[in-house]
Amino acid sequence: MPLVAPVTAAFRAYGDERDVTTPEPDDLVLFAQCGLMNLIGDPAREPLKNAGDQPNAVAGLYGAVALLAGVYRSRHTGRGSNILVPTVDCMTSAQDIVTARYEYTRLHWPRQGGRRPQNHPMSNLPCKDGFIAATVVSNDEWRSTATLMECEWVLEDPRFATPQLRARHADELDAALAPWLMEHTAREIVELAQAGRIPFGAVLDPAGLLASEQLRLRQFFETVESDEHDLLLPTASCVVTKGERAAPAPRRPAPIRRNALPLAGVRVVDLSMVWAGPLTARLLAQLGAEVIKIEGPRRLDSFRGPLTDGPGEYPGNDPGPDRWNRNARFNQTNLTKRSLVLDLGSEPGREALRVLLRDADILVENYSPRVMPNWGFTWDEIQRINPRLVYLQMPAFGATGPERDYIAYGTAAEAMAGLCSYIGYPGEPPLNSTLAYGDPIGGATGACMAIASLLYRDRTGRGVHIDLALRDAAAWTIGDLIADAQLDPGSTGRIGNRSRHSAPRGAYRVLGEDRWVALSVRSDEQWRGLCGLLGGVFDALAPLSTLARLDRQDELDSLLRARLAGEPAGSVIDLCTRAGVPAAIVENEADILDDERRQASGFVRPMDSGSVAGLRHLALPFVFDGERGLCTPAPRYGEATISAASPRATLSGTTFGEAAALELAPGCPGYLDPAQPAHVVHVSEEIPLTIRASSDSGPVALAVARGDEVRCDSDEGAGHSPELSFTGPGDYLVYVAALRAPAELPYTLAVASGGAAGDAPAAVSGARDVSVTITSQPSGATVRDADGRVVGTTPAMFVVSLPADRLSEERSWVLDLAGHRSVTVSGTVADGALVLHGQLLEAGPTVVSVSATEPQPIRDYQTASLAVDVSESCPISAAEVGVDLRHTFVGDLR
Repeated sequence: MPLVAPVTAAFRAYGDERDVTTPEPDDLVLFAQCGLMNLIGDPAREPLKNAGDQPNAVAGLYGAVALLAGVYRSRHTGRGSNILVPTVDCMTSAQDIVTARYEYTRLHWPRQGGRRPQNHPMSNLPCKDGFIAATVVSNDEWRSTATLMECEWVLEDPRFATPQLRARHADELDAALAPWLMEHTAREIVELAQAGRIPFGAVLDPAGLLASEQLRLRQFFETVESDEHDLLLPTASCVVTKGERAAPAPRRPAPIRRNALPLAGVRVVDLSMVWAGPLTARLLAQLGAEVIKIEGPRRLDSFRGPLTDGPGEYPGNDPGPDRWNRNARFNQTNLTKRSLVLDLGSEPGREALRVLLRDADILVENYSPRVMPNWGFTWDEIQRINPRLVYLQMPAFGATGPERDYIAYGTAAEAMAGLCSYIGYPGEPPLNSTLAYGDPIGGATGACMAIASLLYRDRTGRGVHIDLALRDAAAWTIGDLIADAQLDPGSTGRIGNRSRHSAPRGAYRVLGEDRWVALSVRSDEQWRGLCGLLGGVFDALAPLSTLARLDRQDELDSLLRARLAGEPAGSVIDLCTRAGVPAAIVENEADILDDERRQASGFVRPMDSGSVAGLRHLALPFVFDGERGLCTPAPRYGEATISAASPRATLSGTTFGEAAALELAPGCPGYLDPAQPAHVVHVSEEIPLTIRASSDSGPVALAVARGDEVRCDSDEGAGHSPELSFTGPGDYLVYVAALRAPAELPYTLAVASGGAAGDAPAAVSGARDVSVTITSQPSGATVRDADGRVVGTTPAMFVVSLPADRLSEERSWVLDLAGHRSVTVSGTVADGALVLHGQLLEAGPTVVSVSATEPQPIRDYQTASLAVDVSESCPISAAEVGVDLRHTFVGDLR
């Protein structure tokens, strides 16, 4: 389908006046301003850049996400889009968990020579023929590593008792592991570690990538002819399988409001954890999609942090009563989502997921490839459930090839992608990004592929399976270096911040604690201008050509370090700007969060997230029609929101825990985990609330905590349908216990405002039920009341207004559009005029509930939206409410 309106994107370094008032920055100067460079390198030495031109590669990825979203909206609404992609913001977004950590804890992420401040080993370690990327996160991985390397004694050594102690004694631990490592090759170590489910990888260079059987079988490289010889260049970072099952005939995409976000009406089921997958889903949510994050009842997303005492990144370093809702990384990565707790290890949980998938558009998961098939969710089964579904799978190394079952975090993925072979000081061992850099790259790539697949789905009616490997996504960003390595094998290796084409270039210490300015001289003219302003010894060096400066880089760096040391950063940048030399301070977390430009543009914004109020988070890194997209709080664990407009929810789960419920409160029966509620119910207003639990697998008890109050019920000891009632707004922590003995019992939790949880909710005061039946025809419509009297006419793209006096008669109104079948809309509205507008396509009868106070997504091609124009006395005014026409899983998932 051709575009009906233009979608344009402007790529700028900053997106403000600096694009014309300062020298054009290169990749070093841009990278210095994103917060990542401050993390890489040794603490007392020059901070380092990442491999290749990451700023422009990442800006290209985010620009593709924005452009595809604009095309999607254009095809659905006919509205064009103007997009601004600031490169420095896109690159800054790749470290959003670092700025979140600082905002919550006021702790800077230290530069530690490729090590992690919270854990070890999580760095590149030397072996017999190179280096391996060691990643040990869990206690099981730590024990397995010690056993593999034949040094079990470290498990009993108090220096290595915790991840934090291992980080503190990293040198001693590396010395203990070294004898075994130096007896084995990188390939042997990786194969042995992966066989034991330890997420190790090898530090590969371009030659290793080109020789990779895994990449060859996944057709990652494509031969490109050149004048001298053919080159192997990266093509796609994923394997795409198009759906083959019969699907509903492709129909015109569902119309959405012209002023809506581009992905309004799209539903995403997010099964992913940690960073890459959740980032993909968050980007889709910030572009308007409804994202439901599925979480388990026992194993939480590790970014939520520990359930009991342990390290975390909490506001003021205070975990509070619900530490799982207060962790910086989770609250940043999962903005704008909703949470649903499902036990996918149980058949009731898997059935609930099947129901969700029937009406979803996108499924995102980043498990290892064996997990989903073990639960019965193969690609064939997913197609059977929903032939139009876009299934985004994000394993570390892909779902095909000999390394398909390898597991990894972003640290190993970036090493296996070739990035680490370029990170480091000249002539020294490879370092890493200090951050799991493969994750943010994979997250942005996933969003790009998901939206592209939606466009294909809308055109063909067929779903898409995207097998996206994090390693492949990261390797794609250094395609230019892979090409250079084939043209000039001597161009590989680590050169720090230097360039092979211009000099001097680097980061130089200035006045202040760990303060540095990055500058890049790119021409003879810039060098002469800089020398003229520096004066002294630099006067005699001004005539040096580029080739001469490349030959004397060590000397020039030494002179610049001596000249700039002790100078204020602002003075150095001003001097460079006057000379036409791009320069910038190497920014840390505080620089980013306090930046007035970022704040004014909405990129840095204070907001609530989880159970944390008013802290600053990062929004979309690009600007879509003058806005930074949608940015709402991350969901609290298992949260359901109950209000008069959204009066009921049904949740499910499985009982867990072996502690007596007496530990939660005296008199509470059953067995549970008192440290972790199963669900959180948020009541937003002064309404009655009833919560009821039931299980077909055994008797259960119910406990609910609000503030210091804990109440329990066991249905008089029978455990059939324990029920508790409350009144008033607040957060209710809900526990479901196995009544007789510790057990895993699948249960259903019904939550409702007014009356019993199984009864109809109380009616909204002063409201009336109105029913309107709509049928369509291409040429127009006549509006008749139930007695057949004509009350108005409307074209096929219609707007129908029913006056308040007509509504008060409680009639059924019929919009007569002969030639097509009808759609019946039932709802509750306050005094005022009901207005329907939209476009009807061929469709069978559908009944929906319409709320006047809660926005809902628009769906399924029958109508664009429903609006309620209410009187001034009503608590809402001119509220626009979308119509959700799909079948919804029992519960408030909309």
